[in-house]
Parts: sequence; structure tokens; C-alpha cells
Amino acid sequence: MPTAVNAPPRTDGADRAVRWVTAVALAFTAAQLRFVPAGMTLGAGEVGNVWQARSGDPGAFLDVSRGHATVALVAPIVQATSSTAAMRIYLAVASGAGLFAALWAWRPLHRPETLAGAGVLFGGLWAAQLYGSQAMPDLWCALGALGAVGCLLRVARDRQDYPAMLGVTASLALVAAMRPSQGLWLALPLCAALAVVPAWRHREAVVSVLAGLVLDLTAWLVHENGGAGPEPVQRVQRAAARGSGWVDGWPGWSGFATVAVFLAIGGLMAVSGVRRPGTALLPMAVAAWMLVPGALAGPGTAGFLLTAGALAAVPAAAGCVRALTRARRRPLAAALTAGCLVAHLAVQNAALDAVTDAASAVPAAHPASGQGAHAPGEGDARADGAGSDGIRS
Repeated sequence: MPTAVNAPPRTDGADRAVRWVTAVALAFTAAQLRFVPAGMTLGAGEVGNVWQARSGDPGAFLDVSRGHATVALVAPIVQATSSTAAMRIYLAVASGAGLFAALWAWRPLHRPETLAGAGVLFGGLWAAQLYGSQAMPDLWCALGALGAVGCLLRVARDRQDYPAMLGVTASLALVAAMRPSQGLWLALPLCAALAVVPAWRHREAVVSVLAGLVLDLTAWLVHENGGAGPEPVQRVQRAAARGSGWVDGWPGWSGFATVAVFLAIGGLMAVSGVRRPGTALLPMAVAAWMLVPGALAGPGTAGFLLTAGALAAVPAAAGCVRALTRARRRPLAAALTAGCLVAHLAVQNAALDAVTDAASAVPAAHPASGQGAHAPGEGDARADGAGSDGIRS
């Protein structure tokens, strides 16, 4: 861990950065609209969030591991229309805006090409595209973590960067509101970084992280004492715990392998004489740390893996850009990099097609689809255990 973060490199101006990051955010939204079917069946994990947003019943909470922010996110669209397609389009646009904000937090630290590369590496992950249009907290936890680490590095560099201070606290609060336990897992390495690196241990950085930690703890305590909701929703909870009938997360250990590649590239960049190793080492350390709860929860858990992938994508992109700019045979280096990127996107797209095909093959009627706009559990249960809400109990 470094002892200081030096001044950032000269950038080509905010306008150029806006163009790069906007292009990546728009591409992320467009990829979701193109490759994720807008009418795809709601997963069991989404049903409770959508129903609670529509009914406005704070007790109708799906899963004790999730916060209420997802419900607030989808409430405007599900209260306006019962169309699942409309909700997915709305979330695709919102997640594109979220990716822009998370990458923009890093603008004073990296050149525009690096930010764009990080957005492509992370946004190209099939799980990022899938969860971007789902009423689930996974992608938003990843974006919140990306923003929190970027803003903390900015505060460590410039204690007068008050927008970054607010960004640290707001990002940690977002993760806690989406999934309280993940907010706590994220806050711990940030607190450790401030304790280990003396140059970062100034009032502004400490206050911003501690404020976020307090919000994390508050969200967790409120959540733990909030109960699981009435019996109809508990029935859906039991169904969700057994899965939605299609792949939820990375199959096997492929997610860990993807993050490991990102970390390896970023590690090479961090140890190859860069002026500010902290901008690579901190996100890599937090990404590696977030793999721990991901492994404990199971190899296919998407939430923690997406967070690790988002953080590792930044130093990986920085390493690629740095290698390109310093290569003696730049055309050859550019061709190799482009080939690796195309291969990465092709593999991710194939995985996304397989998952969406499996999801589309699961027939169900859910609260947001217009086919089952009643409370989960209403109606006569069938002999096979599936109620009229289309979720098997």
C-alpha cells in the first residue's frame, strides 16, 4: 500500500472526458436493449421488489438480505404501467446513467481513454448487462462501490475536494440501501486503507468514510429488525430462496476467473513504475476483498462478483492504455489489445445469450407483467405448488 497519492496526470479536458464516458454509458444501455429481451420473465428475486413498489406496502419485503432502495428505484415505472418491457427499458437507461456517474468519479485520476476502457470491460460482462435491466440490487452495489473508491482516492489526493467527500458518503449509503451487508463489507477495507496509509488519514477522508459507515450500520440495524413481511410474501421468499428457475449469477467459478484476469492486468500496471500506484492498488485490494464474501456466498453469486469486477476493471483498463502508449510497435499492440477485447465481449455475449434463452423459456405471470397484478400468494395454489403468481413455493 502506498504512502501517498500524487497529482493526477494531465487530462485532455472535461469535454473530451464527457464524450468518452457518455459514449460508453450509451453503449451499455444499447447493449442491454439489444441483447436482453425486454419482455423477459421476472425472476423470483424481482417479484417481491416489483410487488412492493406497486402496492406501496413497506411490509411486503422479499428478502432480508436486500434493502429497500431497489423498490424505490422501480416504483416510478411500475406505478405508471404494468408492462415488464417498460420497466426493463427504464432500468437499462437508469443503469447507463449510473455507469456514467460511477466512472465520472474517477475523472481527475485517469485519462478519458482509461475511463472508457474500464466501462467497456465492466459493461461488457454478461452479468452487468443482465442485472442492469433487472429489479435487483446487484449492479447498483457494484456501481456504488466503484464510485466510493474513486471518490475516496480523490479526497486522499485533495482534501478540499468536497464533492468527492459527499461522493464517498453517498456511494456507501447507496450500497447500504441496496444491500446492507454488502455495504458493511465495502466499508471495512476503506477504513483499513485510511488506517494503514498515513497520508490518507486526514479529517476529510476519515469523516466521509465514517459517515458512510454509520449509514451502513443504520441500514443494517433497521433491516435486521424490520421483519420479513406478511405470509403471502414469505411464500414468495421461500420460492426465491430456491431460485427463479434460471441461472442467477456466474456459473461455476468463471466469475472469479474473470476478475482474476482483471486483477492480473492491473497488478502489472501497479508495479511497473506508475507515479500513483495507490490509484491501482486500492481498487485492486477492495476487489480482492469483495471476492471473500462472494466465495462464502457461493461461486455463482453475482452481487459481490460484479462489485469486484467493476473495481478491478479500472486498473486493468489503465494497464492496457499505458501499455499501448508505451509500446514500441503501437499498431501491433493495438491489434492485440483489440483482439483480446473482442474475444472478451464475444465470450460474454455468448454467456448472456444462454442465460436469456433459459430465462425466456420459463413461463410465469408476475405482478409487473399485467398477467398477475395481484398480491403474491393470492389465488388458489395448484397441486404442483405453484400459485397464481407464477412462483413455485
